[in-house]
Amino acid sequence: MPNLPAYLIVHHTAVSRGKNAEQFEAVRGYHLRKGWGDIGYHYFIEPDGTVKKGRAENSVGAHTKQKLMNYRSLGIALAGNFDSENPTELQLKALAKLLKKLRTKYNLPVERVAPHRYYATYKSCPGTRFTDQMLEQLARGEVETFTPPAWAEAGVAWAAEQKILTQITGEPISDYRLAAILYNFVKSKVAQL
Repeated sequence: MPNLPAYLIVHHTAVSRGKNAEQFEAVRGYHLRKGWGDIGYHYFIEPDGTVKKGRAENSVGAHTKQKLMNYRSLGIALAGNFDSENPTELQLKALAKLLKKLRTKYNLPVERVAPHRYYATYKSCPGTRFTDQMLEQLARGEVETFTPPAWAEAGVAWAAEQKILTQITGEPISDYRLAAILYNFVKSKVAQL
């Protein structure tokens, strides 16, 4: 029985990016060991915004068994645990672009884009920090992005590369955020010794 995509369902891996930055192959291996034949998702978005193709769109998924959604949806997973960390800006941009492409291809209204938790009500997937409002805005193509001013570009890029900054929002920082930034900086320097 082929998959007839009428919905787009968004997931997170529930594995922190700090624990495993590139998760596609790890998830695929886990799903293969479970006997699912391939990764359960049709698309997978890494923290750097890279979209990786999972199973074919016409293949039944292995991501949302409730209401037989595996037979009538495409599963899209983002690497990260969005109960404890936010999706990256690059992931959000990639997801918005992918949702637009798939909604157009299958003529799907925004209301057919849903978080996994709508069906698996015992889960928070794609995480408490990935709100329904965020997903709806992304499905509508309303992507707010942060681009640092020219004077800060090099510093922001360096801090992100060194993993001192894990999220770049352009918002004023709290003392908690400053403490976390300083901690990551010191931790990275100690690790280099």
